[in-house]
Amino acid sequence: MRITFQTGAAFDPPGKAGLAQLSASMLANGGSARRSHAELQQAFHPIASGLSVQVDKELVTFTATVHRDNLETWHGLVREMLLEPGLREDDFQRLRQQQANAIRTSLRGNNDEELGKEALYEMVYGAGHPYGRLSLGHASQVESLTLADVRDFVARRFTNGNVGLGLAGGYDASFRQALLRDLDRLPDGGPGMLAVPTVDRPGQRAARIIEKETPGVAVSFGWPIELKRGDDDWIALWLVRSWLGEHRNSSGRLYQRIREERGMNYGSYAYIEYFPGGMFRMQPEPGYPRRNDLFQVWLRPLRDNNDALFATRTALWELDRLVDQGLSQAEFEASRNFLHKFVAILTSTSATRLGYATDSEWYGTPDFIDYVRRGLERLTLEDVNAAIRRYIHTDAAQFVFVTRDGEGLAAALADDAPSPIEYNTEKPEALLAEDAEIASRPFGLSVGRIEVVDAERVFE
Repeated sequence: MRITFQTGAAFDPPGKAGLAQLSASMLANGGSARRSHAELQQAFHPIASGLSVQVDKELVTFTATVHRDNLETWHGLVREMLLEPGLREDDFQRLRQQQANAIRTSLRGNNDEELGKEALYEMVYGAGHPYGRLSLGHASQVESLTLADVRDFVARRFTNGNVGLGLAGGYDASFRQALLRDLDRLPDGGPGMLAVPTVDRPGQRAARIIEKETPGVAVSFGWPIELKRGDDDWIALWLVRSWLGEHRNSSGRLYQRIREERGMNYGSYAYIEYFPGGMFRMQPEPGYPRRNDLFQVWLRPLRDNNDALFATRTALWELDRLVDQGLSQAEFEASRNFLHKFVAILTSTSATRLGYATDSEWYGTPDFIDYVRRGLERLTLEDVNAAIRRYIHTDAAQFVFVTRDGEGLAAALADDAPSPIEYNTEKPEALLAEDAEIASRPFGLSVGRIEVVDAERVFE
């Protein structure tokens, strides 16, 4: 089951970042008017099910998987949760504190990789943009939210004109009709309109350095792209992304050049769609549709500032080379053949097929497998290389580094100090010659375009 609402973090009122997340959590992880949260958990336990929630900018998705023999029990419990939410003070206090802890402890304190990736989104979009705030919110704003705020958001945004239903598996028509009737009993209200402006590509590079006590240096960089599924160039750029750095795939160009040949980090990947939780996932999850996004490169943590600078320079080197030379016919065909098969792996379960089907409805595209495969069949090398020139602009790159020595990294960036790499084993002369050239490539960052931020201030 996927029950979706056309709302999300982009609808958080000014000064209340995190309200959509907290409101959705109150529905999924709070009690109903009839039962406490603990009582609901006890009722779900024998049927090995429940209700999970995922909050993005414009879509909130409640998901569940349940054995068909237990549908009636599951349905009764979820009907209570959505139609008769308890919205109690004790649940509110518990979930608000959990959300603030998720920002301060789980994200900011313990997850440098995700911290850098999320900070990049706020850096590129800016606080005034609907996509420019962490979906979890900012900790101090979350702590200022009230139960009245949640009740108001639930009444206005979780409505019968704002809801969608997706089902897959062994259900029958009577269950579908009963669930639809229940959803129609939600408060009246339409989806509302949300203006999502485009973000101009920056005219110059900038860097935000997040300083905290940490053993490595996490790196993310990227720039905005005015592109979404269904647009003419999306398939072409999706292929380019895969060739550069398919998530957790060792054949990607960045992985090969940074990890395999130089042994610098665990992996390096590229994205054109939001991909949270990459350190925990082998594949992207559906449910994050957006009208525009970033071209983003994620370099998993490096040993120190010098290695981080060299790896970033190497990634930029590879991107610039790609713009200058494009893909070869052989590279294009290999990537196209891979994706033609890989798309079936992305949708290999009922849950993921349903998720991609829901996303396809949001984007107005055909079924995801058909959309991708037909697009790949029509795609030409010329289309791909034109998309590379159209969307890859390293001169507009915005960088986020997470490091324990922020001032040292800022000075190295401002001075364009070389970052020579040293190896513990012998390397080919050709690679060493390339390294010497890469190590001195200028970032072109003025002091005024480099910001050092204490981690305790980020998302606070």
